[in-house]
This record gives sequence, structure tokens and C-alpha cells, in this order.
Amino acid sequence: MIKMYVEYRSPNEIYFHHSISYAENGRALKRKDEVHRQCEILYLLSGKVQYKIDGETYDVLPGDVILVNMCELHSMYIDPSEPYERIVLQFSPHLIPNLTDIDPLDPFNNARIFRHILPKEFVEKSKILALLKSIKRTCSNPSEMTDLKLTADIISIVFEINQTHERMQKSKENAIPAASSVHKFSKLCTDYIKENITQRLTAKEIAKHLHVCESHLHHLFRKEMGMSLHVYILNQKMQLALFMLNSGKTPQSVAAALGYEYYSTFFNNFCSFFGHTPNQYDRTQRKHKMIVPREEQVLTSIKNATPPPEPNDKAES
Repeated sequence: MIKMYVEYRSPNEIYFHHSISYAENGRALKRKDEVHRQCEILYLLSGKVQYKIDGETYDVLPGDVILVNMCELHSMYIDPSEPYERIVLQFSPHLIPNLTDIDPLDPFNNARIFRHILPKEFVEKSKILALLKSIKRTCSNPSEMTDLKLTADIISIVFEINQTHERMQKSKENAIPAASSVHKFSKLCTDYIKENITQRLTAKEIAKHLHVCESHLHHLFRKEMGMSLHVYILNQKMQLALFMLNSGKTPQSVAAALGYEYYSTFFNNFCSFFGHTPNQYDRTQRKHKMIVPREEQVLTSIKNATPPPEPNDKAES
């Protein structure tokens, strides 16, 4: 059962909610894999939660903040012994101006370096909580100025997250929590994929690198990651494609940079994943706007992406 205290969805690609979930009949809650076109900030108020992001699992404690980048697949396991209360903020990267040589969204783009977690002791020393409360007040009483106020607070909270990361880097303490569990095989596989994401990756090549047969690769990857190898590579390439388009590259140059032999393959993958063409996205992002499909449509596109036949498939064609 879910009780929603505050919920606000803006046409300008902002979504906020403060909610609490209770387990029914003492059964643990398992949230399905999700993927968003926005960056996500989750602040845990209460509950025992394990968060799974990109194949790694993290124990999240009340007071911690989780950062999830756009297009990252994530799910959670919620212990039924305590209510799960959280504040969630999702926003489009286009709302954040880049006024310096330093990317303000670097904490999201490189969230894995910090294990996706801002620990409670660092969050409490920042203005993050005060800004989340300000956003909650604004969403509780929407007006014509709501989106303008939210945008200002979101820019401020991203700045605070950057400041918090700097404090974590300078701290002599072991401030970066380790993932509580990760399957060794899938970690080796995903690391190799990310290191070579601009290449034309195939299952045969990955299996050779990991010294396993292709059928075993497919079996273990699906078992540990909950999705096919093809779908994972597609997700990673499409995530990078967005960043390249945002940086001003043409769709054709993006396709070439991502290792696509034919532009038509990239075009079809992009359309299947996002529901519109790369050129449509390129035109809209130049106007600081973004075509945002419903989250469940994006998830369905990922889940229903047709992988090549196994075991002799090409993980990305």
C-alpha cells in the first residue's frame, strides 16, 4: 500500500513526490526495473532498502541520498519490517545550465565513482535537505510561478550535490560506501562493455574476453542482471547517444562514434528506444526542450527490444 503525501508532475520535465509504502501481509516489496529520461534524486526517510543500479546492489540507510543518472536501470528491494518513506525528485538535464568548463551534472554522469550514494553525514552538512523541503512546499501549493521556483531550487540542489562530492573527495574518512553485493561475472562484463561502448560490441567478442562460451555468457548475464546482453548494450549506447546529441554532435557523427556500421541501425535503435527520431531530438534540444515519453513507455521499449538469436547473436548490430 502506498500513501502519497505530495505529488507534482510538471510539463517542463519535473516530477516530485513524497510518499510512504507499507508491506501487505508482511511480504517484502520488490519494485520492478525502472528507467527514466530524467536524473533522479532519492532521499530515504525511513525503511530498510536495497537499491540495485546497473547490476550492483547498495544498502541504503535513512538519511542517505541516492543519485541515479538518466537511462540507468534500477530497482529496489524493501524490507517489510519497516515503512518505506522517501522523497523523490526527477528533472531533465536541460534544466541545468552549464556555465563553466565543469559539467554540473558530473555527479550523475559519474555516479558509480561515488557508489551512487551521498551518505547521511555529508547530506546533513549540506543544504540538500533544506532545498528538498523548499521544493516540497512549492509542489504542495502549485501556482503560475511553481515551475520557475522549482527550476531555481533544482539548480541550487545540483550545486549542493557538487559541493558535497568535493567534501567527500577531500575527506580522510572512508566516505564512499561500497556496494553491498555484486555478481563478479556481470561486473566484469559490464565494465568491459562500458570501456568499449564506442566499439561495435558483439557477444562473441565479449565471451572471448571473459573466456567463456557465448551460450554461457548469455545465460549468466541474464541470470545476474535480469535482462539480456543485447538490451543492456542498447541501453548504454542510447544513454551515451543523448549526451553526445546534447553536446552538439550531429546524429550521423553520434552513430559513427558509437561504432555503428550503418546509420540506419542507429536510427532504428534510437526510434525504438525513445519513440522519436534522432533528428527530432536534435532539433528540440537546441530549443532547450526535450521529447519525454512516459516512463513506462521507455521501460517497455527496453524490455521489448528484440535481441538477435542466441547464442550466435551480435549483442549490438
